[in-house]
Amino acid sequence: MIFMAGCLGGESSDLDGWPYDRPEDEEEEEEQQDEEQENCDPPDPPPCPAGHMRIDGELVDLASRMNAVLPIVGATVTHRGSALATTSSNDGRFSLCTPIANNHVFDVDAPGALLDAIVANSNGLDQIEMRMMTAAAANTLYAAHGMQFDPARAHVLVATFGMGGDIELENAAHGTALATPELPQPGPLVWTPGTQGRYVLFPNVAITGASATVHHRGLLDLTETTPLEPGVLTIVVIGSYFCFVAPCV
Repeated sequence: MIFMAGCLGGESSDLDGWPYDRPEDEEEEEEQQDEEQENCDPPDPPPCPAGHMRIDGELVDLASRMNAVLPIVGATVTHRGSALATTSSNDGRFSLCTPIANNHVFDVDAPGALLDAIVANSNGLDQIEMRMMTAAAANTLYAAHGMQFDPARAHVLVATFGMGGDIELENAAHGTALATPELPQPGPLVWTPGTQGRYVLFPNVAITGASATVHHRGLLDLTETTPLEPGVLTIVVIGSYFCFVAPCV
């Protein structure tokens, strides 16, 4: 048996179901390989200051799929209330310590033609994934359902991640709500009219006030105050999800 030195991706290469005890020299070589892999793993981030919690997030394009993840690189993520900020890395991920007692709302200054975003995470989930889109992509999606993207209105994307139940946007008129299947799909997201799914999108939300209310009716009855701004994508995180080993979106 040949053991290759260097950094490996994924889990350990231990083999299960050996019908006999491995020779001692092979066990020593494998222990050495495990030690080398530990040295390759990125170090744990430093602990957050007292009264803070770490938010680990991932920004991907709306068109991402399980076999073709499209990370958003170079987006600036800023926590409202503290002005703490960070930038998404080459894999679209970011990590930020935020005050526990403060609200969990973030502003995302997106690169290129992507819509800027507001992330509402008042449930204080520590692992969140966010899908971003351009105005052109939104218009293509809306047009397939008889609508046009309106830059003077808000656009609300609710991420439930398979929690089930029905999503309602209260106190704000909007276009036809669109939803994707509950379970992740290997191909592109398939959107159909509805308010139940892994993602629920409320297009062209009328801004009659600074916020609206997202109401999740299911096993858990949850409400989320949702900031609204014209031409900005508001991402409301209801369920917790984080992808540790790509591809998974």
